[in-house]
Amino acid sequence: MSLKNFDLRPLYLQVVDDFIGRIISGEWPAGQFIASETEISRELGLSIGTVRRAFDILDQYGLLDRSQGKGTLILDASGEEASRRFVTFVDEDGEKISGTLELLDTKLTKAPPQIAKTLMLEEGAEILQLTRQRVYNGRVFLTEKAYSPFVPPAASQTASGLKEAGQNRWFAHSLATRMQENLRPILADKADAAAFGIAVNSPILELQRVIYSYNNKPLEQRTAHCYLGTDLRYESV
Repeated sequence: MSLKNFDLRPLYLQVVDDFIGRIISGEWPAGQFIASETEISRELGLSIGTVRRAFDILDQYGLLDRSQGKGTLILDASGEEASRRFVTFVDEDGEKISGTLELLDTKLTKAPPQIAKTLMLEEGAEILQLTRQRVYNGRVFLTEKAYSPFVPPAASQTASGLKEAGQNRWFAHSLATRMQENLRPILADKADAAAFGIAVNSPILELQRVIYSYNNKPLEQRTAHCYLGTDLRYESV
């Protein structure tokens, strides 16, 4: 195994990086059974204990199915299904509800001071601004403006290229493992009222969320307005 020079982290964490890189790149695609811990430790020239400890972390992230007698199966680490761990809305039966995500607009912008600080970027760095909404039972229940550091290369900064980048979000770049979210009650303004079909000054929620990678890098900052109605409730994860 080729390790980064001057990487002072424990060896098993460096192995986690290597394994996650294989998953993101598609070398270990979802649905594939991979070699045993013994075989992988031999391939990398590492102890089986180091490899097993790295696998334990991937298991905690929900990336592996380690069924005894069947081997180790790679689970889906991309797309909306993989983001269900961050869903904070449930229906009347307590089932998680993410709704249908609709991307309304994607554009390039310069990171204002607070967004730059949150995303650990230089102030004024180029970022993606995403306008989205979520629909459940035929109604919009959440509108959101998100900021992403994953700007496509100049050759792909066309309307279709920006849309694709907005749809891909962080899934093609890293693995999200945790989020930080704060919420507060606010009153609906005219834009909220139009989106949710409610009266101006009706009570709604504002949610500030940051998604972090497995190595604690911010992947997305989002500000959302939410109208729960009578069929949804917020439940912290």
